[in-house]
Amino acid sequence: MNNQILDKKFATWKGIPREEIEWYPTVNKDKCTGCGMCMTGCTSCQVWCIYDAISFPDPGYVKNLIKKRGVLKQAKQPLKEKIPT
Repeated sequence: MNNQILDKKFATWKGIPREEIEWYPTVNKDKCTGCGMCMTGCTSCQVWCIYDAISFPDPGYVKNLIKKRGVLKQAKQPLKEKIPT
């Protein structure tokens, strides 16, 4: 798969442009050893970092984003279309 297809696939999350989502790890450079765990794209790096060098914003940020942008409504629509009434 070429990079243009991947870029387009991951350019949005539930219709929200990625650049509008301020959800990324903060790495404490004084504690970081450069292991690369924070490059996995999930929050597991925070759990696995034995130096406690990685933190993420409050999960409330994502919850508020979901409410504000109607993400659940968008996610439910395709399910309603697939499930016969």
